Amino acid sequence: MKDEVLANFYANLALVWLAAGFVGPIFSPIENRFFFVIRLISSLIFARMSLQIGLNKLK
Repeated sequence: MKDEVLANFYANLALVWLAAGFVGPIFSPIENRFFFVIRLISSLIFARMSLQIGLNKLK
């Protein structure tokens, strides 16, 4: 039960991080394309790591 809760937490964390990475730059138009791309890539990497941690908790 505890592992399922932790896995659910990491999955939700990944979704929130992805949403922040994709939606955040829309609200700050000052960012140039380079920082926009870096932000998207880093959000994808962090979300992937969070999902992997969640999957490992279920095993």
